[in-house]
Amino acid sequence: MSKIRTVITALIVAMLFVSAIAGTAIYYNTTLNNSNSKIASLESQISNQNKEIANLTNQIAVQPDLSKPHVITDLGVTELETDWGPSWRLFIQGSAYNMGNSTAYNAGLKVEAYSGTGVLEINMTVPFVSGYNYGTDSSITSVNSTWSSSTWKFN
Repeated sequence: MSKIRTVITALIVAMLFVSAIAGTAIYYNTTLNNSNSKIASLESQISNQNKEIANLTNQIAVQPDLSKPHVITDLGVTELETDWGPSWRLFIQGSAYNMGNSTAYNAGLKVEAYSGTGVLEINMTVPFVSGYNYGTDSSITSVNSTWSSSTWKFN
């Protein structure tokens, strides 16, 4: 009887030992799979962040160099018929902003106007100076009797 008891005790100890080893192996595999899943998730996040960095870097590359003058405009144009003959006027109104960090010299609004047949009628640059009237002469250039040709500054 004592031999049977020893064999049963040995079998119980062996089963407990095998169970402990099997439990440890299952726990290790579960922990390893969870860690691998976390690693894959983090690698995916890193990949997404790298794509976002590349996207933002490309956006930075197309931004203007604001250490230089950078003029932004918000303009409206109205075509007005005059009271004297078959001539028209363009009334340009709005705002211009220098978004750069330095002065824009000789900045102006480039005005080109074409007839219905595609003929260039107006080709001139109007300086950013308030309160002046500008017109065109027969050679399609800027004409203004009150504006001097000195350098204008736009801060």
